[in-house]
Amino acid sequence: MPGANVTDCRGVEGYERLVADVWPWVDAALYAFVPFFVILALNSLIIRHLMVARRFRGHQLSISHPTTSDHELQKTKARIKASAGPDAVTKCGRHTSRVDRGLG
Repeated sequence: MPGANVTDCRGVEGYERLVADVWPWVDAALYAFVPFFVILALNSLIIRHLMVARRFRGHQLSISHPTTSDHELQKTKARIKASAGPDAVTKCGRHTSRVDRGLG
């Protein structure tokens, strides 16, 4: 039909089922489902890698800078208190305090 406006899009005879029933699923899979699952899988791998790296970094920091227990800090303060005298000023962390007078 030359010169006629075609406004109805259908499959060629014998392929109607393909165009109407199968092609929408193929189209959805190629342009929506497959990219979604690829991005989801790769993001999961990135998150897993970050968690492993954080755990490894924390382990490395605990090896290179072991923490001092509260008991050891109390023993150290007691030794300083005993050897420094009543007017001694000690610096513990960021705070400066007078040990024997309770000032600070």
